[in-house]
Amino acid sequence: MRALAALGLIGGFLAVVGVFLPWIPLLNISGWDLASLASIFGEVATYVYLVLLGGVLALIGSIALLLGKRGVAYVLPLGGIITIAGWGWTFVTFGGPEAAAYGFYFCIFGGILALIGSIGLKS
Repeated sequence: MRALAALGLIGGFLAVVGVFLPWIPLLNISGWDLASLASIFGEVATYVYLVLLGGVLALIGSIALLLGKRGVAYVLPLGGIITIAGWGWTFVTFGGPEAAAYGFYFCIFGGILALIGSIGLKS
């Protein structure tokens, strides 16, 4: 159980860090830069905030689980789902894998780890 919560913690951390790593390789623009330049990039930039919110929720949920607070256990899978949804909307709107750098993939990997970390919550 604690190992899965730790996996969720790592996933939340990767999702949050991934927002600040490069997302557009040619211009070296991070996800945060993309969100800051929303007037230029349009609605795709707002989905970055979903990725960040999901990563923070996954961090909070996994820390709560590691501290033994089972009452807020739903926050970890919610964070993973929000991270993946934000990433997916950005992916569809943004143009696919050929236009993305490694920070973009850190976020999806973090969201998946957060969901894997929530597998043992029923037990």
